[in-house]
Amino acid sequence: MITVIDCGSSKVPDIVKMLEVNGATVKAQKIAEFKLNGSIGVVISGAPILLTEKDATEFLEATSFIKNCSVPVMGICFGHQLIGLQFGSKIKRCHEDRDWQMIKFFGDTEITNGFKEDMKFKEDHCECISLPEDFDLIASSTTCEVEMMKHKKKNLFGVQFHPEV
Repeated sequence: MITVIDCGSSKVPDIVKMLEVNGATVKAQKIAEFKLNGSIGVVISGAPILLTEKDATEFLEATSFIKNCSVPVMGICFGHQLIGLQFGSKIKRCHEDRDWQMIKFFGDTEITNGFKEDMKFKEDHCECISLPEDFDLIASSTTCEVEMMKHKKKNLFGVQFHPEV
C-alpha cells in the first residue's frame, strides 16, 4: 500500500486516483495522523500553506521520518519543499506560477524513465527551495530552478510541479 500524506491540498484525490489507475493500493492520511504502518511508499501532498509566512516546525516534525525512511518517498509541491527543508534547503518567495510550464529534465531516474527532455506540467506555487546537499537536480524550468530533485543515495524524490494534474 502507498500512503498519501494529506497536507490539505485540494489535489489529494487526484494523487490517489493517479496511483490507483496505475495499479497501486492507496490510503490517504492527514499529516497529523500519519503512520508508516506497512506502507511500501509515501507521497507527501501539496498544501495551501506558505512556508515563508508560517512556522514550519509542526510540518518538519511530522515529516522527520523521511530522513531514515526505508521506503520510497515523493514530495509534491509543499511535500517537495518539506523534503528539501529536512535536508538543509532554503525556501524563498518566487514568481507566482499557476500555469503550465515547460520542464526540462536532465536524464532518467526511476520515476522519469521514458520522459521526454522537455515536458509541460502544471505549476501551483509561489515559493521555491534551493537544492539541498546530497540531492541531484533532475529537472528545472524558467520559473523554478529546482523543479525536481532526487537524493543521491536514498529513494527520496521531490517535484515542485504537479504531476497529478
